[in-house]
Amino acid sequence: MGYSEQERERALREVPISVPDPEEWPEGIRQIGISELNNLGIDRKGAFYWNGRLLKVQKLLVLSWWQKASAVIVTVTAALVALSTIIQGVAAYNAWACTVGWLAVCPAVPPVPS
Repeated sequence: MGYSEQERERALREVPISVPDPEEWPEGIRQIGISELNNLGIDRKGAFYWNGRLLKVQKLLVLSWWQKASAVIVTVTAALVALSTIIQGVAAYNAWACTVGWLAVCPAVPPVPS
């Protein structure tokens, strides 16, 4: 399942090959040689290993103050909407269940004066 030549060319135009610039790297870091690639491994779960040691891949999600505040507002609003939907459903059920004589919280009907 490889790329056809046209698919490869299109993929390279969309996402060009990244050419490293080692001069911009911190002190003490160098490129990996072809002969060193045998040190890189992967397990069935997709975890990477270098020379038998697990490489920790960490993805951080950092939100600004405004993003956190917006998330709290959206969450509280969604919870209130869900609660009001439940309350409305219970009220609608009770109104209907009272008319058909099912188990419900029905208002007391005052006696008709004679």
